[in-house]
Amino acid sequence: MAEKPQGKNRKRKHFEMEKSRQSPFQNPKSTRQPAGVVSKAPRGINAAEFAESRALEIHNMMQALSSASKQSNKRVFQSLPRHMRRRAASHNSKRMPARLRDAYNREALKSQVKQKEPSKQKKSRRHRRKPSNLLAEYSRRQRKHAWLETHIWHAKRFKMVEQWGYKIPLHPNDKSVKASYRAMANGCLLQDISYYQCIEVHGRQEMIAAAMKHLTSSDIGLTMAAKDYLDGRHEGHAMLFKYDQYPYHAIGTVMFLWQQQVDNTSTTPMTKLWLWSHPVCSDEVTKEIVHACSLDGPTEYVDSKPSLSKQNGEVSENMVTSKGSSSGNASEFTVTVLYEQLVRLRLTGPKSHALLAATLELCEWSTERNHPGSQWWEVYSQGENRIMMLEEQNNSWEQMKGVTSPGVLKAGSVLALVVKDPRLGLPVRKSSVDMACEDLYQDVSTEELTLSSISEGSAVSPLWDSAVRHAVKQTKMPEKDLNNLRSKQTLPGSKLDLGDETSRIPMLVIQQPGSTGNYQMGSINFGSGYDVILPAGWSMAFWIAFVYRGARVGGARELATCSREQGVPHFPCDFPDTRAGREYNEEQKRSGEEKYERYPPAKRPNYVKFGMASPFAQDWNTLVHEWSEQVEKLEDDMRQMIGSEKAVKDSQSGHMKCLEPDHNEGKVVVNAERQSVKDSQSGHIKCLEPGHNEGKVVVNAERQSVKDSQLGQIQCLEEDIEEGAVYNSSLKNNGVHSADDPKALSNDVEACNKDENEICEDVGSSILNETKEDIADDSERTELATPNLQFNVMRTLSIRRRLQDITLSLKQTTKRRPQKNKIPDEEIIEYLTKTLPKCPCSLVFLNLRPLLKGCPQDNAVIYIPTPQDLVELQKDKFYGGPVEDVHKCNIPSSLIGQCSRKAIGWVTSGQYSFARGQGSAIGFCTFPGFCEVIIRTVQEKCSPVVLVRNTSTFQYRFANIVVV
Repeated sequence: MAEKPQGKNRKRKHFEMEKSRQSPFQNPKSTRQPAGVVSKAPRGINAAEFAESRALEIHNMMQALSSASKQSNKRVFQSLPRHMRRRAASHNSKRMPARLRDAYNREALKSQVKQKEPSKQKKSRRHRRKPSNLLAEYSRRQRKHAWLETHIWHAKRFKMVEQWGYKIPLHPNDKSVKASYRAMANGCLLQDISYYQCIEVHGRQEMIAAAMKHLTSSDIGLTMAAKDYLDGRHEGHAMLFKYDQYPYHAIGTVMFLWQQQVDNTSTTPMTKLWLWSHPVCSDEVTKEIVHACSLDGPTEYVDSKPSLSKQNGEVSENMVTSKGSSSGNASEFTVTVLYEQLVRLRLTGPKSHALLAATLELCEWSTERNHPGSQWWEVYSQGENRIMMLEEQNNSWEQMKGVTSPGVLKAGSVLALVVKDPRLGLPVRKSSVDMACEDLYQDVSTEELTLSSISEGSAVSPLWDSAVRHAVKQTKMPEKDLNNLRSKQTLPGSKLDLGDETSRIPMLVIQQPGSTGNYQMGSINFGSGYDVILPAGWSMAFWIAFVYRGARVGGARELATCSREQGVPHFPCDFPDTRAGREYNEEQKRSGEEKYERYPPAKRPNYVKFGMASPFAQDWNTLVHEWSEQVEKLEDDMRQMIGSEKAVKDSQSGHMKCLEPDHNEGKVVVNAERQSVKDSQSGHIKCLEPGHNEGKVVVNAERQSVKDSQLGQIQCLEEDIEEGAVYNSSLKNNGVHSADDPKALSNDVEACNKDENEICEDVGSSILNETKEDIADDSERTELATPNLQFNVMRTLSIRRRLQDITLSLKQTTKRRPQKNKIPDEEIIEYLTKTLPKCPCSLVFLNLRPLLKGCPQDNAVIYIPTPQDLVELQKDKFYGGPVEDVHKCNIPSSLIGQCSRKAIGWVTSGQYSFARGQGSAIGFCTFPGFCEVIIRTVQEKCSPVVLVRNTSTFQYRFANIVVV
């Protein structure tokens, strides 16, 4: 088909386009001028007058043009087209066009980097790796955060964190969570806790014990004045408070040890007390110790700072202050902070005893030498009966080699030893604990082992002498010399024998009891082991010896895990009423919020919808204040319960004077007359012994009369050393008076003593005959001061044991676990009614174990279950728990009512427990909230349970509670 001609159409379109572009004023056919505005325009203007009248506008326009060119983001070479740019123009300005060359030179001059002065040539690696230069470099890097002696070993294998002024190993870099648990449960776990600060108090024993009484309280357990501790054969644990501020202003826990005296015949022997405190509270502990000692006598405080150069191994004592005395009086006390003078290694697990026995090689002592030598042990052994005492210590250790586990020894037992350099007998290859100790028990019969045959002077050690510690560090053979001797060995790998040149190291071996299995969630003796105290400079020698014999190494995370598996609190995260606990809580909140803000809204949980008012930390002040406002309501509810129960019983059986339930439910004996004995020396009313007290409650026939949960098997009574000692009874009513107001406290001393004595008697006697007037006595009730509200953790041993009995008694019985001793519900409610007004702002320490599912995490909230929740649980044993609805309110009205269930506390430490095969947690709840849980348990006739909900879930989980 023939194409159509396109020429005419193209011409027509071109003509129309040209026509549309033409202006009507350019019409060639039109000869007339267009009418309108153009016809009225002037024919010319005066340029000078026009520019003068608009001079300001022209100036501003020119200035803007010039500044715009200068403020451009482009460089001069960027103004060129791309095809004209040259790479060589960066260092040769002649490559630029002549018109841009000057501007380019100015830019290059401004952007030229100032050349630094020629630095010295970097030292060669050979020079930098010299031991002396390495130590100097390491000392420079420790100016801000000090290193442990095992830092280099840990830094290659562990995650290191900067905490408390130290570089601390947090956890191994490999996957070691289960392996570390197996080591502490079945093997040996090794940890370096040398960052704990040692504080030495020197003086007379009775004066030191009297001063320490102001910082501790016998109501929470055994103190430094206990009989088993005064002789120095056992190490103890105590909770320190500010001077006469118990139960408020807690500082932290300490491990203490008295120096055992060689000669006890002296009437006023001078002794020493070592207190090991956590570094986060060591300054506060030292300050309070100096303050307590200065009030009892002249005190000298020595603060030994670590030396900048560690190659000399010296510690400078450059700050000595005196308090409480004039310059002419001699000091009664000397408080010294032993920085970098002692190291402490911890071995945890049943194989730790076998590991120690395989590693330590005891020194042999001879009495043939008549003249003392130059070595420190030759001078030390010249003392009276020193050789005999050292040989008895060796015999005691040989007898203890047959022990299969450290948990069978007495809690806190101390044994002093002097051993040889462990580097001499180091294994060639790393082996397991079983292989290293396979020949250990061949010549030892465990049946013939008598632990009572340990010598009386088993804890006497030269380690207490600072001169000996310094000499032991200075006489250590360098690694270079030791390696030279190894290279000259005929048989490689054989043991070195240096004879009299062998270093001798004094050490203390301290038994750690672990879990007692009483009210704790861990198994018996779980976490038991030894602490080894050595002089500074010998940490790595023993560390490598332990590692080569099969010990697995852990960090700070494994130390906290061990405490959680035992069911005991870990400092500082589980001590919310201390300054260290509050700082830890604030740090966790800050880090949690920073991590939360790094995620976009779509990739992070919406805590508003979950109903979590405090998802990153625990707001104890607000929660305690809200629950303290409900104390009166709880008291009225409990009184109504008591009245209704008594009315029913009186209508059925008349006036009831005594209660005799079935033998399977225990026995309660009521006596209207209560006996008490007042100690004339201390002014305290003490509970009578169970054998002399007629009014008593038989709660558990097999329960030991005196047992401390932290000390395990130690059973002893505490004696008052100083006459007229007062234990700050003015604060024992757990009131809310300000601790800094001595007038308010002194006015309540008599009433507070009466309250505590009644609580102590109620632990061992029935309270069925208590009248309503005694319960509702407003004179003994503590007024709630909301502005100065303070909270404390309930640590009084008598109250804690009573609450333990209540929770255990309320547990439902089964065929496998019959309930032998059950406390009547009326007695439980009466005891809570009487105790609640005295402890309205206290926190109760709880161990939580989920019933079925769930694993509580840190900061999980503890709630009170509703009656409907308990009914559903009784109907279905496999009931997983209720579910919270989605919240739409942005700001919750209160912490208690932030969700559909009442909040009573938080979980401070939660994780999955390998020992129990389920989740476990450690938490705290307010005492009024705990009372409401018990009230609901009594009303619904069920076991005491709570609800736990993690911060990022709607699901509640039931959990059993045990008061610790």
